[in-house]
Amino acid sequence: AKMSRWGNSTTCVDDGDTAWMMISTVLVLGMVPGLALFEAGLLRSKNALSVIMQVIAGVLVLSAMWLVFGFSLVFGPTCKGFIGDITAYPLMVTLIEGKCLPFAPTVPGIVYGVFQMMFASITPLLQTGAIAGRMKFPVYFLYIICWEIFVYYPLAHWIWGEGWLAPLGNTFPGGVIDFAGGIVIHISSGTASLIACKMLGNRYGYEKNYGAFRPSNLSNALLGVTFLWIGWFGFNAGSAGNAGILTAIVVVNTQMAACVSGLIWMLLDWAIDRHPSLVETLNGVVAGLAGITPASGFISPKWTLLVSVTLGVTSFFGVTVLKEKLKIDDALDVSVVHGWTSLVGSLANGFFSSLSINPRGQPGLVDGAPIQIGYQCLGIVISIAWSSFWTFVILKVLGLIFGGIRVTLEAERDGLGWADHGEFMDDFEFFHRKKFVDLTLKAVTAAGPSTHKSALRYQAVSDEEDLVTEHTDNEFVRAESVNGDDSGIWASSSIAHRNQRASVNPAAQRIINAHHNRNILETDSEDPQMQQVQGLLKF
Repeated sequence: AKMSRWGNSTTCVDDGDTAWMMISTVLVLGMVPGLALFEAGLLRSKNALSVIMQVIAGVLVLSAMWLVFGFSLVFGPTCKGFIGDITAYPLMVTLIEGKCLPFAPTVPGIVYGVFQMMFASITPLLQTGAIAGRMKFPVYFLYIICWEIFVYYPLAHWIWGEGWLAPLGNTFPGGVIDFAGGIVIHISSGTASLIACKMLGNRYGYEKNYGAFRPSNLSNALLGVTFLWIGWFGFNAGSAGNAGILTAIVVVNTQMAACVSGLIWMLLDWAIDRHPSLVETLNGVVAGLAGITPASGFISPKWTLLVSVTLGVTSFFGVTVLKEKLKIDDALDVSVVHGWTSLVGSLANGFFSSLSINPRGQPGLVDGAPIQIGYQCLGIVISIAWSSFWTFVILKVLGLIFGGIRVTLEAERDGLGWADHGEFMDDFEFFHRKKFVDLTLKAVTAAGPSTHKSALRYQAVSDEEDLVTEHTDNEFVRAESVNGDDSGIWASSSIAHRNQRASVNPAAQRIINAHHNRNILETDSEDPQMQQVQGLLKF
């Protein structure tokens, strides 16, 4: 007979375990700004603020939902194996009595509830990196709410609660095991990212370099990965539910996977592109962290090395297949870096899970139980199918309500930071947004004595980042002094719709050509804009 999971006790609390779980909770919370900074740093500046706002808005509403009814739906007594009893822990107020739950039998239930809140809050937010720069904010906001209810809560209950896929459920003699969220979190989010990207369509300009737009701030990306990396120890090791030998094994497995996968990405990129890229290296680290998540508390470190190599190699080339072969514009490769890698890690449980590592797990092939491979495959298939179905349905319905799920071309061109939120990421982007700030031939520095003899060099500020030039009606050209002084001007002009990208701006092109003569003042031109520039220089 199976033991009931609801044998609560008021004399269960271990101070050391409780302290570790509370620290882990804070570490996982720190992953939220880490995710925001990582994604913002890798995106173009015009969309950096929007993805930060998506993450922050998401964690606010999803945390509130978890407090009100989410914890009950996931960890409440099961209703026929499908979902938890919504009346079990309203507002989690009954958890403040100091009772422990069987999911973490040595810490207060309220601590475990808040720890799991962090998981529920960050799961849908992983998709922000995939849909970046394209989805309407109202659609996004309602989408993550619906996705949390219809996708995350059921999956989490099925595998972590008393649901039909859980080891202590009533369906199988064994069950699907997922230590810290490979199937529940990463596969479901990775699948949803793939479906959402297909429904949104590719970003304009994707065809050139397969969407490899220039990152806006690699320092922010590195800082974000730092928060994620540190937080992942709370994410994985906190899922042990105590501070013991299992926790130490999880820490070792997590660090090994991050380092091995990141190293493989760096070396492969070095070999193929002749230089080791920071972007690729950081992606490799995240791929390793996500991939080891479902297996980190079930397998031995000796198997983790093999799994980590597999994660690094397959995810590196998986991105190429996704973007260059399938031509799916997953902006930050969420479906591969999170989805595919966690699929590999979840399958690894079927092969290498051992009761000698975690007695609360299930034996795998190495323990003489090959049936666990089948259970893991079942869990993966269910997660993919369930997430795909509801992602498609939710976005279809929201598209009908809002007249489509994708922003307008004008909003996409200007960037969602300004279009959706009316703000700029920094001063540079403020000047970059030429449509908002009309700096038509306006001097931004005082003209020095040598200005009238200076030759100016120009560059398109929006260059390859704004690959929709055939649709734009404004272009930005920055003029800088080439003689070392601080003089310079900003030139901006309106351009009618054109069919070919022969020149960023005809007037600006003439100025650029004049630069080769080293003296713009001697240029004989009837172009009104050129004459205005000459007038400014004479001033």
